[in-house]
Amino acid sequence: MVVDHHSLLEIINFLPDATFVINREGQVLAWNKAIESLTGISAGEVLGKAEYEYALPFYGNKRPILVDLVLNPAHNGIEAHYSVIQREGDTLVAEVYIPRLKPGGAYIWAKAAPLFDDSGEIVGAIETIRDITEQKQIQLNLQEQLHFLQVLLDAIPIPIFYKDCHGCYLGCNLALEKCLGLTRQQIVGQTVHEIVPKDWAERYARADQQLFQHRADQSYESSMIYADGAKREVLFNKAAFLKSDGNLGGLVGTILNITDLKRVEKALRESESKLRFLSSQLLTLHEQERRRLSRELHDELGQTLNVLKMQIGYMKKKLRGDQKDLLVDCEYCLDYIDDIIESVRRISKDLTPGILVDLGLSFALRHLSEEFQKNYQVECSCDVAKIDHFFPPDSQILIYRIFQESLNNIAKYAHATQVSLSIHKENRSLRFTIEDNGKGFDVAQVRATPSGSKGMGLAAMEERVRMLGGTLEIWSQEGLGTKISFVLRV
Repeated sequence: MVVDHHSLLEIINFLPDATFVINREGQVLAWNKAIESLTGISAGEVLGKAEYEYALPFYGNKRPILVDLVLNPAHNGIEAHYSVIQREGDTLVAEVYIPRLKPGGAYIWAKAAPLFDDSGEIVGAIETIRDITEQKQIQLNLQEQLHFLQVLLDAIPIPIFYKDCHGCYLGCNLALEKCLGLTRQQIVGQTVHEIVPKDWAERYARADQQLFQHRADQSYESSMIYADGAKREVLFNKAAFLKSDGNLGGLVGTILNITDLKRVEKALRESESKLRFLSSQLLTLHEQERRRLSRELHDELGQTLNVLKMQIGYMKKKLRGDQKDLLVDCEYCLDYIDDIIESVRRISKDLTPGILVDLGLSFALRHLSEEFQKNYQVECSCDVAKIDHFFPPDSQILIYRIFQESLNNIAKYAHATQVSLSIHKENRSLRFTIEDNGKGFDVAQVRATPSGSKGMGLAAMEERVRMLGGTLEIWSQEGLGTKISFVLRV
């Protein structure tokens, strides 16, 4: 619903609380009837004025007040004038005693918040002021305490109710009245059976009885038909209360509309599912690209290097014995080509480990352990049973990559002297573990680091474990090493 400027001013004018509005330049745009009554200053005397004119009726001088602190949070000295001041997001709530506001002074509650235009820019601020002098003085009067409690409850936007131990409503707030489409007089003294449909009433009554039986806090999700006929998802929070003699008095409860939250949660789950699907697809494509590059390196580049080697060898044979310099150059080229061929074979093997395809996962992991120990001079034990028959080829390459990435991380960061790889059977599952005695790290800190800063190694490992149907577990402590494990059902 679109409300024009004039209508908004009319709404503000008839608000029960003293309310005024200023723009960013401090000019008064609205001064409602309640604030006229509170201050004795008419709207005509203050509208359009700036230079803190609105502070005069309260403090007798022109100075910044709470509404100015909303527009300029860095404003010095304003907070010191208030006995209580709290920030609730963009909103400020404060209390202050003003000696000159009326005979004997007055306690004032004020709430100020910024106003935004359609583009989200702050264009001004609104301050609501409430005289709470009587509330400060009714602490010894039980009737006024109850009245204050009801006012407080009605100011809370979520439905609140309280019942006796028989399930009859003792009271509620305005939000529950609006929620049910009933007045407080129609609610008090009734049970849920007289207020909501039978199926819902029986469900709520059973929950109440469970609460009375256990006398503990209760929280559960349910559904509820609102006054507009729409069904909404809600969260009930209830607690039992006792009478002064220690016997059960009843319960107090709140109803939180979580329909939007559920919708957002569903959207997030769907989004997460899509992202995980894309992630798994990327890893699959990555593996396919590795295989393609491995084949090209092995077949095309490898063959080209071998042809080049044969040609240089042929040229060498045609050289005369007195062409020693050329013979040495040929020997150097042949040795260099051998080194390149060996590097190509190693890169091709890393891209797609042929040993995995030819000899299976268990042998490939043992070979990976041996190669790690040989290349990095780190003691690496490998306790791996025969597990090839448990997993299809696609799963085997995922497991291999997890171990490979773990060892790469150990080589880069751990400074370990001992590493162990193990695969043990646990009932109908297999536990895979990679452990080192390196310097360790703060797991929480690494997980909190943005992905771009921490690299993709850990994220890729977690995603591969998820694709296998498991969860990656990481334990690490600085100075005590790291242990990475995951469990897969077989």
